[in-house]
Amino acid sequence: MSNDEVPRSQLRSSGWLLTALFVGLGLLWLMLLALVAAVAQSLADFELDQPVIAALFTGLFSGGMVAIAAALAKWRSLGFETAFAWRRCSGLIVLAALAGGALIQPLANELATFLAARFESLDPSHLEAMAGLLLEGPVTDRVMFAVLVILVAPLFEEMIFRGFLWQAIESSTSPRLAWLLTSLLFAGYHGDPLHIAALLPLSLVLGWLRLASNSLWPALAAHFGNNLCGVVTILLLGKAAS
Repeated sequence: MSNDEVPRSQLRSSGWLLTALFVGLGLLWLMLLALVAAVAQSLADFELDQPVIAALFTGLFSGGMVAIAAALAKWRSLGFETAFAWRRCSGLIVLAALAGGALIQPLANELATFLAARFESLDPSHLEAMAGLLLEGPVTDRVMFAVLVILVAPLFEEMIFRGFLWQAIESSTSPRLAWLLTSLLFAGYHGDPLHIAALLPLSLVLGWLRLASNSLWPALAAHFGNNLCGVVTILLLGKAAS
């Protein structure tokens, strides 16, 4: 029997347990960022760039979650293809998803701007600080942050949310509920309320790509295209303003 033919009853018993595990890790991630910020503020003798530290720890945390997911998948005798949805997909669909993700990015920016202007409780300073990391500071910090945003974040986040978590939820419920829950979890994972609101439409689109194709590749391509377009836009606008 192949890995794709593992009985659903074998997966059902661990589906919600694994979901709870990743939600718990997400809460630990938020506490870790709060701890890093507190430590950075208390060390007056050093000039620590809090957003860079937060981005670095986010990348390390995401990589750790992927490693845990891979270990749990092996423990449950799931193949890599099944656990993370690394199934073959048409190259044309992947390219279309890449272009679509890039086209969606400006809409997300406009949505964030609209929400920040309409609701005073939604503070845009977090997003502005992230943009500033690409335009100011040491070159090494800027390059590291760009790599995290363009390459590391799409790969690790898709493997976690629309790969392993999707599989865990789908095994206990249904593909449509997996789409909804992983979309909400992915948006909520970003912590900042304005960031969450601006990302939710993109998250639903990424989930729809995963649902329609039964593969992680289109969602990963769209996520990569979205982040790449965002970084290029910030760099171009920053240079134009200088």
